[in-house]
Amino acid sequence: MLWKAAVPFAQSSPVVAGGRVYVTAGDGDRLVTIAFDAATGREAWRRSLARSRAHQIYKTNDPASPTPAADEHGVVVFFADVGLAAYAPDGTPQWTLPLGPFRNFYGMAGSPIIAGDAVILVCDQMSGSFMLALDRRTGRERWRRARPGSTVSWTTPMVFAPGGSAESQLIVLSSTRLDGYALATGLKAGAQWEVLGVNDLGDEIHATPALSGGRIYVRTRDALYCFGAAAKS
Repeated sequence: MLWKAAVPFAQSSPVVAGGRVYVTAGDGDRLVTIAFDAATGREAWRRSLARSRAHQIYKTNDPASPTPAADEHGVVVFFADVGLAAYAPDGTPQWTLPLGPFRNFYGMAGSPIIAGDAVILVCDQMSGSFMLALDRRTGRERWRRARPGSTVSWTTPMVFAPGGSAESQLIVLSSTRLDGYALATGLKAGAQWEVLGVNDLGDEIHATPALSGGRIYVRTRDALYCFGAAAKS
């Protein structure tokens, strides 16, 4: 073991970028983001946000279940009781975007991703599910798309460029559905995706899709699916 550091309880995962390890956690009434030196484990900084509300969630979940997204410009975090926030590598606050409240019995757990110069977040809930894209540097909203027919899920989208295409897509697995969207606009990515509301995928989906060799692999509670670039199983 090279080093060990104590952290408050949370179910989010650590992410590493630019020589930093970033984690999030709930600490009493505060929602914290902590940065460690990846080589030494020394705590570089700790920032906290006051909750704007305290959504009652299932006892096995916690307010810091979503995992941060990070790059050389710093880290982006999502707390359902606050929204999105971005910090520079030195801990300087960059921007915030209030979101919620959400309607999800178990609480939110889908994580943001950084795709080029955009931040993407899927917010599936009991009603009013949506996905949005923000400018990575400023937090300005680029687009927001409703996700009719999508209910609660806890998945994270992935970026897919079929056949080396320059037009990247966002692949979103959710309860009963697998959808593709154009990364640049948030619009459905071609007619081939319109038939991909796969009703037998099941509900309460947690897994994130995986990509290999131009194929998309998705895991549900009791099956593994493989889809080709043309979205045919």
